[in-house]
Amino acid sequence: VEELKAEDAAMQRRLSRNYVLGKEAYAVGEYVAAVRLLEEAVEELGRNSMMGGEAQLWLAMSYQVRWTGVM
Repeated sequence: VEELKAEDAAMQRRLSRNYVLGKEAYAVGEYVAAVRLLEEAVEELGRNSMMGGEAQLWLAMSYQVRWTGVM
């Protein structure tokens, strides 16, 4: 059981790379890149997972700024 938990944690860290990069892109004003990275993160992490939900929140903020110019 512990081996599976460790393996799952390692997989989540790998998959969350796009999530971290998307948040960083958002922070520096690279909203087009943020949208692309966060869309990939949502797909990788799963829409119904906790991290996938967080990625969707960041994605929504990225969409808002990207298309409206309002933060």
